[in-house]
Amino acid sequence: MPMNKTDYYTALQKDFRNFLYLIWHYLNLPAPTKRQYEVADYLQHSESKRRIIEAYRGFGKSWITSAYVLWKLFKNPNEKILVLSASRDRAQNFTNFTQKLIITIPELRFMVPPAYMRWSSTSFDINGALPSHAPSVKASGIFSQITGARASEIVLDDVETINTVETETMRNKLYATLSEIENIVMPEGYITYLGTPHSMDSIYGPNKLLSRGYDAFIVPARYPKIEDLHHYHGKLSPFILQELMENPELEGQPTDRYTEEELTMREYTGGHANFLMQYMLDTFETDERKYPLQLKNFIVMDVDKIKAPVSIKHSLKDEHKLSAYTNLGIAGDDGLYMPSRVDEEWLKYDGIYMAIDPAGKGVDQTAYVVIGQLNGNLYILDLGGLEGGYDDNTLTILAQKAKEYNVTRIYIEANFGDGMYTKLFQPILLRFHQCVVEEVKQFTQKEKRIIDTLEPVLSQHRLVIDTEVINREYNLYLRNDLYVYSLLYQMTNLCDMKDALKHDDKVDVLAIGVKAWQQALGLDTEKVLEEYKEQQLMELLKRRSEFVSVFNKKNTYAPKDERTLFLNF
Repeated sequence: MPMNKTDYYTALQKDFRNFLYLIWHYLNLPAPTKRQYEVADYLQHSESKRRIIEAYRGFGKSWITSAYVLWKLFKNPNEKILVLSASRDRAQNFTNFTQKLIITIPELRFMVPPAYMRWSSTSFDINGALPSHAPSVKASGIFSQITGARASEIVLDDVETINTVETETMRNKLYATLSEIENIVMPEGYITYLGTPHSMDSIYGPNKLLSRGYDAFIVPARYPKIEDLHHYHGKLSPFILQELMENPELEGQPTDRYTEEELTMREYTGGHANFLMQYMLDTFETDERKYPLQLKNFIVMDVDKIKAPVSIKHSLKDEHKLSAYTNLGIAGDDGLYMPSRVDEEWLKYDGIYMAIDPAGKGVDQTAYVVIGQLNGNLYILDLGGLEGGYDDNTLTILAQKAKEYNVTRIYIEANFGDGMYTKLFQPILLRFHQCVVEEVKQFTQKEKRIIDTLEPVLSQHRLVIDTEVINREYNLYLRNDLYVYSLLYQMTNLCDMKDALKHDDKVDVLAIGVKAWQQALGLDTEKVLEEYKEQQLMELLKRRSEFVSVFNKKNTYAPKDERTLFLNF
């Protein structure tokens, strides 16, 4: 039997889950999922006034935020709510969406204010609010001017994005801005974050907000491995944790709305590290994630100057491990490996490129690399570092290297000297060899650029390195006074942090050479990995085909008697 109007409105005020259902109903969405109801329950009943809700991308955090803001005002028209988003445009989208809900949903139309009250694209009042300097709702970009604002609750909706945490400087700026939030919230007021990590050094991590006493409620897209539960610092959704403890076979299965196929596609198109952050909400930084350029992904063999095998196969089996090289890399990166199979047919390289990274200030070396390409595999024929930069002796050695390997194109990093290096080098080069010379300018953070270029090629085992080059770099690696100049050291110690290495000349020039071939072949990161990802995807789906998602149904979190209430809307 349908309830009367008074009981109906009382039910909406009493339980935010009922109100959430109402919003979803008028948005023509399926009923909120079980996890969305759990988040709604946490928002209403959590004891902490400082809380974080972390949920995977696509969970519906922003829409839940809008519903939550309206529910607070539905109960009390004198609430003052400040919503902060990553940008001003996003903040305006929030207010516009929220205003539209008030106008559209019959149960909320009584909140439309009279003409003399505020109703703008960034702030508005609701009907029944007492006169106040602060509007009922104000939405701003996180870096907007918010000094002097006052709010009974501050909701920070996805303030951490790739644009706000791209560099260490930006991360520090964001965290400093968030420190001022405490000066804005009213006494006994609430601060609520809804977001997804975009950095291993996320604001939602243990060294940031959690260290300030914030509580958290974390909803990953898959049930985590039991052995990885400590990655969540005791903040994993208690519902997910209980289900996992009662049935460990749930490990790796979807927790909510996405199917296994959808999640797998996202993992292999966005990358494993990105998937761990944005879908598993896992920012636990292992050495393997922090230092992604792993030597074990090289193929080491005697490389010819003129030709290469039609095909070659990488291996991590003990029988193919090169035991002469020890104590290399981080934990899990346990050495160098020869190929398991080399095709008997060898063909001439499609081309041979050379890259040069001139010495900058201080004691840097001028680094060079020579790379041949055949059938999408890149062969490092030679790599080294030379003392000096602009002197004739260094330029002559580089020109002789170009002749020795019959280089077809040379790429020179031109950020220093405004092209002066190329002008000095070309006359000397012409004495020995003729080929195309191009300058390359870099505009992005060096460390991120190097990793983004080399990691996909290494992970697909397309980078083959000459044994002689490895021997030279290994001997350098063993020198206590010169190990920082070794490619092996530079690769294994490079991470996505500004100025991560004092010397990065060789790994940088390798990235320049690899990038040149990627562009020449049209093999950007996604295209290089396309075939590999498709193969991995099919294998993963085959392995997991026995799992059947139990979350495709319209589950609800509410008890059975409350579901009856939902059906009466």
